Amino acid sequence: MKEETITLHTNRKKIIGKIVLFVVFSLIAVISFTYGIVSCSNQLKREAGLTKIEMGELTLPNQDVIVPYDNEISFYYYVDKDKKYSVDENYSRITRAYNAIAGRIYEMTDVTYEYDDIISLAYINHHPNQEIEISKELWVMLKDAYQKTKDSLGHYSIFSGRLAQFWKNSTIQNDPYNVSSQKDLLDAILKALSLDNESNTERKFDLLFDANTTTNQYYVTFIVDLSESLLYYQNQLLIQLDFNQLKDAYTIDAIANYLLDHDFTKGYLTSQSGCYLHLQDYWLDEHYVDIGINIFAKTSKEDTYQKYNLGSVRYYGAVRYFTFSNYYSSLDDHSKYQIIIEDQNVRRHAVYDALTGYPINSLRYIRAFSNNQSQNLVDLGYQCLVVCVENSESLLDKVKQTELSLLYLQDNGLYDDVIDDQFEINYQKITNLSISEAFKSYAKEIISTDLN
Repeated sequence: MKEETITLHTNRKKIIGKIVLFVVFSLIAVISFTYGIVSCSNQLKREAGLTKIEMGELTLPNQDVIVPYDNEISFYYYVDKDKKYSVDENYSRITRAYNAIAGRIYEMTDVTYEYDDIISLAYINHHPNQEIEISKELWVMLKDAYQKTKDSLGHYSIFSGRLAQFWKNSTIQNDPYNVSSQKDLLDAILKALSLDNESNTERKFDLLFDANTTTNQYYVTFIVDLSESLLYYQNQLLIQLDFNQLKDAYTIDAIANYLLDHDFTKGYLTSQSGCYLHLQDYWLDEHYVDIGINIFAKTSKEDTYQKYNLGSVRYYGAVRYFTFSNYYSSLDDHSKYQIIIEDQNVRRHAVYDALTGYPINSLRYIRAFSNNQSQNLVDLGYQCLVVCVENSESLLDKVKQTELSLLYLQDNGLYDDVIDDQFEINYQKITNLSISEAFKSYAKEIISTDLN
């Protein structure tokens, strides 16, 4: 068989040229890809500045997934680089710290669920007459709230959790004025709370505290006379521990203390309920905070609601303030409602006087300020509540006795939110107050000396 030789003719220069082009284009592709990665990386790098620090998700014992304090409490922090960490690293550090303490405080003050890793208020409420070891943070908060319960003569009560729940769930459809069963429940709660009287030989409920500071162990016992029928309504215990009106203030104070202890000092915490706390340091050349004073109101009965800026206060230092207001915050504010009782408008909301059992309506708006770092938010809030509750003292006398820098509003008392000739902006011990031009005629200074 004849063998055949097959010869392939190739263009050597052409092949080399193609190889060169392939290498060149490959290099271009690699360079372009690398440039894209670097460019994206640079875009993702966080810039220094004031940033809202977000809370992560929390899985509750019933497997629901929530974001603790979602929009109720917010934290803003100035994230920058320093000698040890980049901006991104510092952002991660402050986010971890905030989530750790805020998540912890959320769980320990929860009145609904018990947790595996920490003792909550719910656990204490569910285990009366047992000495329970709790965290130092919760022990300190409970002890302070217990003392305020005594000092206020019952106007504020750590035991009034069922009352807080009552008004939180109350609507115009089931208001106790219109629904007899709700009125019966409210009366039963008040009757139970009235048993907290030190003049009684035997108190029906109480809190006992113990601590061993050497071993860092803290204990509380929720004493309840379970045989007392007046403590029940339809087989439900009417006494429940809850920080209620001061819960946001206790929460923010606890978070701030933790952050300051860990050298996070350039930021502030704020709440929808009207709390504000500036941690310590400033990140701009101007070391002050301008605090706006706004209300949602009308200029006449026929007018539509809008936000009015009454003025602002400038404070230097570690500024904090507590606000109580029963004005609506917006058209979508469902935390308040209005009913008519004996031809009078009455506004319902969640801030109540535990002695009368009803929401506080003797004062429309009050805000107490301080730039003293030793003045905590809870004490400001407590003194605001004491001013608001009704008793034999005049409002003006109670305001003066607080010796606080504060501002409060009074109006026609009709709860129509109209700014008319009876509207007043009263303030004391505030030097850096700037009243908006349209409202200067309404302003009245009570005491001019600023303590700060």
